[in-house]
Amino acid sequence: MMLSLHKRFDDYETMGKVFRAFKNEILEITLVEKLLQIIEILYQEILA
Repeated sequence: MMLSLHKRFDDYETMGKVFRAFKNEILEITLVEKLLQIIEILYQEILA
């Protein structure tokens, strides 16, 4: 992530683009974490 930010600053992209990309990455991580929680709950229910 740090290398990506460095590249964006070196390529003179606007700050808005940098923060939009960062926001999208964080939302993606959050979505993956929520999906894993749902899978874990389903797994526990199936084993119960």
